[in-house]
Amino acid sequence: EILITLCIAYFVIVFTKHTIVYVDSLLRQWYGVEMEGDFRRAAMKKLYEQSQHTLSRYSAGDLYTILNVDTAQFKELFCTVLPSLLSCVITYAMSIYFLSSVSPVLVIAPLIATPLYAFASFFYVKKARRLSADIRDAASDLTMVVQENIHGIRVVKSFVREKKETEKFTGISGSIYKDFCKAERIVALNAPVMQLCVYGCMIAISWLGAKMVVG
Repeated sequence: EILITLCIAYFVIVFTKHTIVYVDSLLRQWYGVEMEGDFRRAAMKKLYEQSQHTLSRYSAGDLYTILNVDTAQFKELFCTVLPSLLSCVITYAMSIYFLSSVSPVLVIAPLIATPLYAFASFFYVKKARRLSADIRDAASDLTMVVQENIHGIRVVKSFVREKKETEKFTGISGSIYKDFCKAERIVALNAPVMQLCVYGCMIAISWLGAKMVVG
């Protein structure tokens, strides 16, 4: 009877958890779409308010990147990154609280793993930020080249510059490809480091808890 009760309670908890996750994801996407639209309208309104001198300092690719890519990144920041960060902070605080309520010794493992992961994330974020800036600049250049070729397609074909323009496009797209590959290699390293810290904490807590029970 106790086993059946525990199974039912576990099923209810898991079902509630997945329901909350589904509703959370649905609300994030819903408000994310509205937020992205608001960002685009605000960016376009701000663009119209700029003077001709200010606009002359930006290329068409830069303006397109600001209106399109940057707004999507801001939406991702407010709808995914910040809520996930808040959830992680709350989970971490609750874990520390429950571990300390059992025994202060169990808190040693997460308190050691946290600065190690923060130290590794510092270099990860630093490299990722630099690559992100390079990718953004390359994307702006690519957009400008494509726009110039589309608008001046008659001139390109008249002067038989298809090969030259194709080489220009290939060079910029190849640069974006290399930057994305570097960024993905850095991102791929983040997950193993995080999992190493998480499972290391679990093993350390289990070992310390077993030592306390045996002792």
